[in-house]
Amino acid sequence: MTISNQPETKYVFQAAAIQEKIREHLHGIKNANPAEIAMRYAEIINTHIPALRVLNVAHFGSSKGINQMLEELSFFARQKNIDQCWKKFTALADLPGDNFGTWAV
Repeated sequence: MTISNQPETKYVFQAAAIQEKIREHLHGIKNANPAEIAMRYAEIINTHIPALRVLNVAHFGSSKGINQMLEELSFFARQKNIDQCWKKFTALADLPGDNFGTWAV
């Protein structure tokens, strides 16, 4: 059975779209000025992570693994630690594990 036949496929793609916005912000931080860096981290913390939390609760059974990764990503974004943000984001979006399954899309 392919991922498109799974009942949660719609929500995996929703998570992937939100994760893509986070990815864009993380890439944008590299050469941004301090004000833009703060805005990009704020978007991640205040908009995109909460949206992923809602998806997790509503459609992924409040996965403890997802909750933990989102908490860690939020922590490192508040610290403005880009290296750790990338590490946590990669585990959330690009690697197999207890996550949204977007790595398989």
